[in-house]
Amino acid sequence: MGQLFLKSLVYTAGPGIDSFITKYNGDGTYGWTRPLTGSTVNDSAEAFAIAEYEGNAYLTGFFIGTVDFDGTTGTANHSSDPGNFDFFLTSYTDDVPEISNLEGEDASGTGQISWTTDADSSTQVEYGLTDDYGTATAETDTSPRVIDHSQNVPSLHTCARYYYRVLSADSDGNKAISDNRTFNATGCLASSVVGGTSELLATTGGSFELTNDQSTVTLLVPSGAADEEAAYQINLLDPGNVPNSPSGTTIAKGNFFNLLAVSQSDEVITSFTDPVYFTVNYGPDTESSYQEGTLDMYKYDGSNWNRQNCTLDTEANTITCALGSFSVYGVFGQPQSSGLSPASAPHCDDNPPAGIPDLFQTNVSDTRATVYFTPTGPDSQYFVSFSTLPLAEEHGALVRLGREGVQNFTVNYLIPGKVWYFKVRAQNGCMPGKWSSIMKVTTLGNNPGSVASYYKYGPINKHIFSSTNSLTSIIY
Repeated sequence: MGQLFLKSLVYTAGPGIDSFITKYNGDGTYGWTRPLTGSTVNDSAEAFAIAEYEGNAYLTGFFIGTVDFDGTTGTANHSSDPGNFDFFLTSYTDDVPEISNLEGEDASGTGQISWTTDADSSTQVEYGLTDDYGTATAETDTSPRVIDHSQNVPSLHTCARYYYRVLSADSDGNKAISDNRTFNATGCLASSVVGGTSELLATTGGSFELTNDQSTVTLLVPSGAADEEAAYQINLLDPGNVPNSPSGTTIAKGNFFNLLAVSQSDEVITSFTDPVYFTVNYGPDTESSYQEGTLDMYKYDGSNWNRQNCTLDTEANTITCALGSFSVYGVFGQPQSSGLSPASAPHCDDNPPAGIPDLFQTNVSDTRATVYFTPTGPDSQYFVSFSTLPLAEEHGALVRLGREGVQNFTVNYLIPGKVWYFKVRAQNGCMPGKWSSIMKVTTLGNNPGSVASYYKYGPINKHIFSSTNSLTSIIY
């Protein structure tokens, strides 16, 4: 009773109780449905067993009244003994139209999809920026039906990767659905799309990745970065068509991408409320082929490459960037065989610091913050980094402190009532150490003379001391 929704088809039962049989293809995609329907409330069919043999599906059960067993406009209508149930055994064959010669391409901003069928059938395309599709053209060629099909997909987003499948139904309602296909839109700021992946993410965020030869790239979208659900894409660009590389560098192992985000209202997202994190794990082969310290992410603006000064982790072989918007990005570095003199190529003979500072407390007032952390043995130089962005890399100071006891450093002239992120690392000459964990704090607003303390361990205890010596303790 009621309605049955199967992909693009809707079957309405009744009146009374109806049965149905549905085929799914080996890859999980929908094949076809055959309902067993009666014309009155007293007509019904109930199935209780199904078997497959040599391509046929056999269904058995019992029915009463007059029932249409093929579910189409055919003649397979059978009536039971008046007032009594009769048993039935029926077979179904896979007689949907066969789709072939399926092709899709971008022609001047419009997608052109074409295919053929072995029987006269209708024309329809489902498409979108992910394999969830989300958009469908109107079903055409229903009278008369055709074997040569063509459908346009208008208003493509430039440099995007589109997912699509086609649907064709004959006059009896037997509908064929193709497998998933893709085509690449043109109009990139540089080069052209040759591959990629995508994900539909809610406002709560998420992450997904693309494997590219020896590299794996990950896009992490934090909760609240966008105001509505959106399709995010990591599209691989043709590394054989890179605009002029930054001086002395080459593109590292094909790490050349276009990033795209399109909202559910079909608008390109031009900026994010919070940064989106793009990480390239470039792998050991890139490490051995390039002067690793020169690797960085660059953003292309249509005429020039701009270095992003992202976080390079040489132990993990990763570059991580906090992005406020999307564009074309590439990983560039100086090859080992670049021929640059030692004076022109970055080089450091110092050993890395032995330990990692433990940033365990930060005290804040309205305009200043004091960070407290443990020392790292013989090191006495530390780099304190801070920002209003979660990666904590917008501002910083290289300071020389003690070798023993709790270390502390005060940052002045902060904006009151704002969220700040802090982290610290040891420094041995020209060689940096590993970062501490990041601590998030909020400077006080309209509380002159007060101090709040943030702690790393245990529940977050925030104590606010005022200049009048009163104490307010807030436990989160």
